[in-house]
Amino acid sequence: MTRVRTKSFLITTFVVPLLFIAMPFLMVFILNSGANSIQNVGISDVGGLLDSVVLADKQDGSMYFKKVDFLSADSLATNSLFDAALIIPLDFDIENTGRSPIRFVSKKRAGMAIREHIKSVLDKAITDLKLKKILGSEADKIELDTKVAINFEKADDKKDKSDMITIASAIGYGLGLLIYFTITVYGAMIMKGVMEEKTNRIMEVLISSVKPWQLMFGKIAGIGAVGLTQFFIWIIVLTLGSLIAMPILGITMGGSMPATPPTGAESIDPAEIAAIVEGLRAFDFSLIGIGFVIYFVGGFFLYGSLFAAVGAAGADDTNAQTLSIPIISPIMISFFMMMGALNDPEGSLAFWGSIIPFTSPVMMPALLGFSPPLWQIGLSVALLFGTILGVVFLSGKIYRTGILMYGKKVTFKEMVKWVVR
Repeated sequence: MTRVRTKSFLITTFVVPLLFIAMPFLMVFILNSGANSIQNVGISDVGGLLDSVVLADKQDGSMYFKKVDFLSADSLATNSLFDAALIIPLDFDIENTGRSPIRFVSKKRAGMAIREHIKSVLDKAITDLKLKKILGSEADKIELDTKVAINFEKADDKKDKSDMITIASAIGYGLGLLIYFTITVYGAMIMKGVMEEKTNRIMEVLISSVKPWQLMFGKIAGIGAVGLTQFFIWIIVLTLGSLIAMPILGITMGGSMPATPPTGAESIDPAEIAAIVEGLRAFDFSLIGIGFVIYFVGGFFLYGSLFAAVGAAGADDTNAQTLSIPIISPIMISFFMMMGALNDPEGSLAFWGSIIPFTSPVMMPALLGFSPPLWQIGLSVALLFGTILGVVFLSGKIYRTGILMYGKKVTFKEMVKWVVR
C-alpha cells in the first residue's frame, strides 16, 4: 500500500499505457509531417518509354506522378507545379539500366522513404515493360504480385491452421516478454527495498517481532501484489483507450488516404481477416490467462526470493549488483530460449525450457498458445513450485544472516557457508 500510494506508481501506471495508445497517433503525425516535402512529380519522358505503363501514386496521397512534355533540372527550379522531376533519358535501355540511368531531381533532398518508393515504382514499371516486350498485349492479363495461400497443418490436429500458428507466436512472445520484463524490474525493486530497510536499520526492530523468512516472504508478496495491481490497471486502461483510439485513428488515417481504394497486393483481403477471427476463436484464452497468472506468481516468488537474499547480503549497490549477476543470467537465457522455441514449439528446446524451473516462468506462457499436453504443464508447475519451496528456504537462511550484517562486502563463498550452516 505504501508503494501504491506513491506518485511514481501512479505516474508509471497511468502514463505508460497512455504512451502506448499515443504512439500510433505520433507515428501518423511524424509520417504526415514529412509526406508533403515532395508531393508532385513530373515525368519527363521524351522517348515515350513509359507511355504504356502507369506509375502508381502513393497510397496515402502524399505523392502524385504526372507526365509532361519536357521538364529539365534547370527548369524545375522555376516551376511551381512540381516538386521533383523524373527524367527518362532517350537512350535508356531496359535491359541495361545502369548504362544511362534515370534521374530523379528534386527541389528538396529526398529522404530514404521517398527514394525507396521511387525505386519500387520504377522497378515495377520496368518489369511490366519487359513482360510486354516478351508477351505483347497478353501481358496485361498476367498478375505478377500473387500471394500463394498455404495452410500449414498438423496431421493429428484438425484445428491447427496457419493463422493459429501466427497468432500463437504473437501471443507467446508478448506473454514471455511481459513476464521477463516483470521479473527483472520488480526483482530489482525487491532487492533495493530490502537494502533500504537494511541501511535504515529498520530490520533490527522488525526482526524482534517476526522471523526473517516471514519478513522476506512478506516483502516479496507485497511487491508482487503491486505488480499484479499495475498489470490489471494497464489492461483496463489499454482496453478502454484502444476502444476510443481506434475509431479516431481510423478517421485520422482515412483523411490522408487517396480517394480511390487500394488495389493489387496492398488491398485488404476479407478472407484473411475472417481467417484471423476464426483462428482467435480456436484459442483457449482461459487456459492462457490462468497459466499466465500461475507462472507470473511462480516466477516472481522464485526470483524474488533470490533478489531479496542478494539485497540482504549486499553491503552496497555495487556489491548487490555483482551478486545479482547469477540471478539475472538464467532470466536472460530463458528469454533467448523462448525466441528459439517459438520457431519449433514441439522441439526439445521448447520442452526442456518449459520444464526446468528457472526457465519455465518465461518459456511455458509463451508455449500455452500452442496447446502443450496437460501432463507437461502439470509437471512444469509441480517442479516450479517445488523449487520455490527449496529456494525460499535457502534464501531465508542467507536473508537471516545478511540482513543484520553491515559494512562488509559479502562473497559467494560466504553466502554458501550461511546456507549449509
